[in-house]
Amino acid sequence: MFFLITIILISITRRKIIEKRLQPRQRLGFKGYFCSMKHLTLAVALLFLPLFTAMGRPAAGGKAEAYGQLAGSVADSLERKYASAEVGLLTCGPGDQLYTLYGHTAIHYRDSAAGEDVVLNYGIFSFSQEHLALKFMMGKIDYSVQLLPFRHFVEEYRAEGRWVAEHKLDLTGVEKARVREGFAIACRPENRTYRYNIFYNNCSTKARDLLDSCFSSPRIERNRGAIAQTTFREMVAQNCVGHPWAMFGNDLLLGLYADTLVSTVPNSQFLPDSLRKSFGNSYLDTGQPGRGIVRPLVKSTEWIVPPLEKTGKAGFPTPFTAMVLFGLVAAAVCAAEWKTRKAFRSFDAVCYWISGLAGLLIAAMAFSEHPTVNLNLQILLLNPAALIPAFNLTFRQKRYKREFTHATVSGIFATLFLIGGFFQHYAEGMATLALILLLRIVWRTARKTQSNR
Repeated sequence: MFFLITIILISITRRKIIEKRLQPRQRLGFKGYFCSMKHLTLAVALLFLPLFTAMGRPAAGGKAEAYGQLAGSVADSLERKYASAEVGLLTCGPGDQLYTLYGHTAIHYRDSAAGEDVVLNYGIFSFSQEHLALKFMMGKIDYSVQLLPFRHFVEEYRAEGRWVAEHKLDLTGVEKARVREGFAIACRPENRTYRYNIFYNNCSTKARDLLDSCFSSPRIERNRGAIAQTTFREMVAQNCVGHPWAMFGNDLLLGLYADTLVSTVPNSQFLPDSLRKSFGNSYLDTGQPGRGIVRPLVKSTEWIVPPLEKTGKAGFPTPFTAMVLFGLVAAAVCAAEWKTRKAFRSFDAVCYWISGLAGLLIAAMAFSEHPTVNLNLQILLLNPAALIPAFNLTFRQKRYKREFTHATVSGIFATLFLIGGFFQHYAEGMATLALILLLRIVWRTARKTQSNR
């Protein structure tokens, strides 16, 4: 194509020059000469343009090959440099304290050649913080990350009687280098502190996110649908076996949305043991001939601190037992009222005080930054409005004229609470408490009606 255009332009230029020569009395002049030379120069430029272009630009295949060789050289260099390095996912078993019931996750980096053996430990907080419990409940507590020697980390958990397991990851030199760099970035002053979130930003999710960002390909997990039939509440309850009052507290504060199904696998990895199982079922796309299409992420697993047999007891009383005992007390009060023909309003005042104060706690959780606690149907039974009759029965008993109005309203809310049990899982014994209070209201109303006749 270029040659065809060049031949045409040369022919046109040559014709014009010949025409000018056939007019002997008319000279070309500077303008005519420039126009002729312009056409000739353009033709020559077009003639050599493909050659100049080819000389100034390497072939696409050669460029890709050069980049490939450079990348391969860098990868080989990192493979040699980090040949002795190992990266592991550490999972720690639950402890006896409330904040240790759910286990712990950390990342282990060891390079024998460089003399490095450290653990990146997320989830560090100080008990000396002001209003620690309140900040935790409202989701406004800050945690930090710490880099410490591996042996110190292990000694701490061995002293607490908690097991430690390590997944040793099958990583390339490039991926190991990224993990080491990720440690340095995480420990920078501006990154060291983070806002804790029970489901989406804790020790488990932080470790997962750091490792996932270092893999050369997305992590592929088998049996992704196996978690789809589990709710957030059920996953939390798995770590509260043998601790009924901890489970009671969780169920009391977790709201309606905690009973929704965990939609994706990453959402289930807020628990350390869930992340451990996820990594154990994960693969990475190698992209390298000879290593297979995918390779298992975990090449081996070992116990750093073996688990110990624990004989946990639920203790007495359990939440349900406590509600049954409360029901027996309520029945005894009703029997005493029937026998003495008197109303034991102090008992009702205590019930209202407990309901109202617990209701303040549930109402406050509506402003928490933790997910799944904002909408809680248990506020129908434990309601801050109960503080009104509680105050009147305690300090204005003789002048309190709306006792049965408030009792009727409480009965309506207790009924709605029982209906809400079809949509939300309540804390253990709460339905029993609602029935007891409802029967108490019916009894007091019936006694009032009988006395007015």
